[in-house]
Amino acid sequence: MNSFATLTPEEGSFVVDLETVQGFDRIMLRWNRMNNLRGRPDHVKVEVSDNNTDYTVVAEYDNSKSGSVMTNIVLPTQVKGRYVRITPTGLLKEAPAVGMTGRLSSGGVSGQSVSGINKADAATAFTISAIEIYSF
Repeated sequence: MNSFATLTPEEGSFVVDLETVQGFDRIMLRWNRMNNLRGRPDHVKVEVSDNNTDYTVVAEYDNSKSGSVMTNIVLPTQVKGRYVRITPTGLLKEAPAVGMTGRLSSGGVSGQSVSGINKADAATAFTISAIEIYSF
C-alpha cells in the first residue's frame, strides 16, 4: 500500500484497513519520500484490531539505530486483524551535514565534482511513502 502520508506527533497513528481479517508476520515501513532520514521515527508501535476500537500490541520496535529510510518489522509469530495501527514516536533531531558540503569545485563552482548533503533542520512530522504488510 502506498500512502504518501504525513503525521505530526500530536496526530498519533497511521491506521491501515485491510478490508478483511488477515494474517501477517512482517511489516515494511518506507519513511520519507525525500530519501533521507528526516521524518523517520526512533520507535514504532504496531497494534492490530478486528473492529478499529479494541487494539492489541503486537510489536514495539526500536528504530533508533536503523540508519535507513526503511523499517522492517518481523513478528515472531503470525498475527491476525483487519486494522493495523502504526504509532511512530521520537522524531529525529537536526540532521548533520554529510560529506563535502559547502565546497566549490576546482573551477570555483559547485557541481558534480562536489558531493555531500547539507545540514537539515529537525523534522516536525513523520512522513511515510509506503506501508507493506506481508505473510511469510
